[in-house]
Amino acid sequence: MCQESIDLSETTAHRALRTVKREKEITSEKLTQIERFRQKVHGMNGADTASVAGFRGDGSGGVRTVASPDPTTGCVCGDVVEAFDETLNRCEPERDLTRSMSGELGTEFASVLLRDREAGFGSELKQAVLSSVDERRSQLRVLEEALGTEKASVGAAIEAVESLDESLVTEDELLGLGFDELRQKHGSLIYLHDDCESLIQERQETLSKTTKEATEAGLRHNSLTGYLYEELQTDHPVLSTLTEAVRVCEDREHEVRKHICKAV
Repeated sequence: MCQESIDLSETTAHRALRTVKREKEITSEKLTQIERFRQKVHGMNGADTASVAGFRGDGSGGVRTVASPDPTTGCVCGDVVEAFDETLNRCEPERDLTRSMSGELGTEFASVLLRDREAGFGSELKQAVLSSVDERRSQLRVLEEALGTEKASVGAAIEAVESLDESLVTEDELLGLGFDELRQKHGSLIYLHDDCESLIQERQETLSKTTKEATEAGLRHNSLTGYLYEELQTDHPVLSTLTEAVRVCEDREHEVRKHICKAV
């Protein structure tokens, strides 16, 4: 492989970094908005006992049914939907309300709140929603930290690749270098080669660590990188870029050695 076969100034890792930065911004905004949403829900007056007789929890945070459709006092489910639309739903405008609520509150709560907007928002349902919000807030905090780790990992890979890009010279330029300059160039390539291989190892360790942390936190996405990079051409853009960089190093090392032999 020759160095022209990969554009080291615009790799899949560069695209991955833009994706991570955007997702981190969205997650940080969600943490701000989920606090606003929680405050709105916490301040809502629950419907009286009679109006919520139809709601039942299943013992594990799930929802089996919903309140009476004719509350006499207190807020209704539609008020919660409106509060969500004014806060968390603004973080990702491209997502529709149903999908957004399902993602942030869970499918069961989204279904109940959206289906029965005129039903009373009883105290039991209110507490269940607040518990779901607290759980999601904890997940978002873990996700924000994981995205920070991912951003640093991708950034380190890009820095190494860009250093390699700056060190590459054309065949014509190699012809103009003397023995000492060629040896120096070869040494630089070996250093960058080793750096990329070390980053591959570190990247694998980072992937394992962040996946474990996300799973332990109960995040709904089984694979953070799979979720992040589903629109890119590869599931592992950073490893792919670093592997390509190693191949470029090996190719150029071989070319430089050929010129060193000629210069002896």
